[in-house]
Amino acid sequence: MRLFCLFSVLFVQSAFFVSSVFSQNQWAMRGGGPGNEQTHQAISTLDGGYILVGQTDSYGAGGTDVYIVKLNPAGQLQWTKTVGGPGNDVGRGVVQTADGGYAVAGWTNSFGGGGDDCYLIRLDGSGQLQWTKTYGGSGNDRAWALIEDQNGGFALGGQTSSFGASPNQFYLVKTDAQGTLVWDRRSGVSGVANIGYSIVQSPDSGYVVAGSTYNWTGSGSTSSTDVYAVKVDKLGNQVWATRVQNSRDDDARSIAATQDGGYVLLGKKYMVSESTWDIYLVKLSGSGQLVWDVSYGMTNSEEGYSVVELEDGSLMATGVILPAAPIANTWYDLYLVKFSSAGVPLWDRMFNSTLYGSGGNSSNLADYNVGRSVFRTSDGGYAVAGYLGAGNSGAGTEELFFLKFTDQDASCWPWLSGGVMSPGSATTLAIGSTAATNGTESTGGTESSGGNVAFLCSIVPLSVQSSSTASCESLCTGTAVASVFGGTAPFSYSWSPAGGNSDSASGLCPGPYTISVVDSNGDTAIASVFISPVSVNASVSASPDSLTFSANNQNPNASYLWVRCPDFTGNLGTQPSYSPMNQGSFALIVTENGCSDTSDCISFTPSSGMDFFVGGEPVHIYPNPASNKVHFWREVSSLDARIVVVDVMGKEILSANFSASETKLTLDFPYPSGVYFVEFSSSKGKRIQRLMIQH
Repeated sequence: MRLFCLFSVLFVQSAFFVSSVFSQNQWAMRGGGPGNEQTHQAISTLDGGYILVGQTDSYGAGGTDVYIVKLNPAGQLQWTKTVGGPGNDVGRGVVQTADGGYAVAGWTNSFGGGGDDCYLIRLDGSGQLQWTKTYGGSGNDRAWALIEDQNGGFALGGQTSSFGASPNQFYLVKTDAQGTLVWDRRSGVSGVANIGYSIVQSPDSGYVVAGSTYNWTGSGSTSSTDVYAVKVDKLGNQVWATRVQNSRDDDARSIAATQDGGYVLLGKKYMVSESTWDIYLVKLSGSGQLVWDVSYGMTNSEEGYSVVELEDGSLMATGVILPAAPIANTWYDLYLVKFSSAGVPLWDRMFNSTLYGSGGNSSNLADYNVGRSVFRTSDGGYAVAGYLGAGNSGAGTEELFFLKFTDQDASCWPWLSGGVMSPGSATTLAIGSTAATNGTESTGGTESSGGNVAFLCSIVPLSVQSSSTASCESLCTGTAVASVFGGTAPFSYSWSPAGGNSDSASGLCPGPYTISVVDSNGDTAIASVFISPVSVNASVSASPDSLTFSANNQNPNASYLWVRCPDFTGNLGTQPSYSPMNQGSFALIVTENGCSDTSDCISFTPSSGMDFFVGGEPVHIYPNPASNKVHFWREVSSLDARIVVVDVMGKEILSANFSASETKLTLDFPYPSGVYFVEFSSSKGKRIQRLMIQH
């Protein structure tokens, strides 16, 4: 396989780093604990990672607990959570909520009012338990699926035996965002049993639940099992119910809303002529009418568990392919089929983890692999989650299983393929109605954690990212570094138009460059980088009174150094501005991002003034005679001082404090021309000087 990935990034100023990925990572992950774990649903999360929900008996408070596992985008474990009580608790559906948290639905017999009760669990974004709720009656009530609806509440689809005469009926529970029961509904009529396995919200804010139905006499089934779908409005009132009938058994385990306003259902269908099961795909219109149905599979039996519509209207389905009859020490295989929007199969893939080695437990791999959930990933790839185990007889342990792959391209693991399509010939029958129930609400559950993950295989496509430092405008001082991800070592590097043949380049002039990396498989990745020019301007201007010089175009990232001309020596100051004390010529050196520039020399000649010392500290009064302003300078700023100005009669007319942090103080002098006296005092002493004012 040859990969060619192009990365284009613009870099400015100093070191900066951006990543773009055109091809997706591929990996297979297994995980859990010493007991048994299963994944029933998984979804992509807002951070590019994944969350899996199912059940565990390795950790938690009881027989089985709800098990929630969070992975990062690379499949590495971020956290796990168990929720449950002393009985058996199972997680079947998961959503990420609008606030970034998670909701999980399933059932529990640890809490509630009956055998099994529907179970709703709310977590925050880091997996901390917020609350739990149970719903149901005195019988068994199970939630097989969950959605967050358009108003932020939740809808649970499943089954109930708490209400009505049939052993099972469709059960739909509507809650608000806090899990408070809004209403619950059962669907069906006397003599008919049905189970809801999957739920979607309709465009008009109603709900559609899909599953299976069969006739019931009170002691047993009197008909084959059929695909069944029910739509209710947002208040729970039935809009339509459709039963899809074939000559033998079939059911629906998953439903997806399609772009044309209809629905596609996935399950299994018994093929009388072959005495096996096939994956069964049914398309309904928005009004519940049968549009088409199709079955598909290899020579053995297949079952479909999850379907998703893709952006182009095509469909991806997953499930299992299994032997036609139970055979000891054989395995189920995960099965993937991609269909067109019209139900025409495009390709199929079968995954068997024992193909990694000699098979079974001897290679520390699984004897069976079950795909329970398929979905599109945020990077444009696909993922299938489920579980794997050892031995069809149930001996050994089961583990979480997660596959990350691209369309038809799964080089990380071996694939087998080759199925046959059979056109459908089903008929439909509209039956049933919804009825309100008297389900009750309760709470319960404790949280814990545990488990780990391991990679069966991982392929990270070759990619390269670049970082750079800027170059001085008139010099070639830029650098760039290539960081390689994925691929197979060793790697060869080539910078263009200059830079050499290693993973780093130096001495680069401002401008664009590319780095080409080739791995040992011949796969190529390219990144581009721009070496930005750094322009430093050390020009200097004087203040209006010519007493202070300041740098133009001041930058907080630059450093400053004032020096004497013409030899550019001394450290006279490191601020953008400088006030000379004595006559001389001065220049400013500005340094930014390793690049320096020196200003032209600027001369300073003070007008007449007066120098004196206070306790050995030199002080300069400028100018003297003065007009409207008088400036006081001192070379050393170490002590607080006070300035007092008096007239010839000894009357104080002006005073100011000269703090230890100041070297310059300017006083306005709006007084008549004449002779005045300035008293300068500090802890080192006091000195009085004569000051002439001439307007």
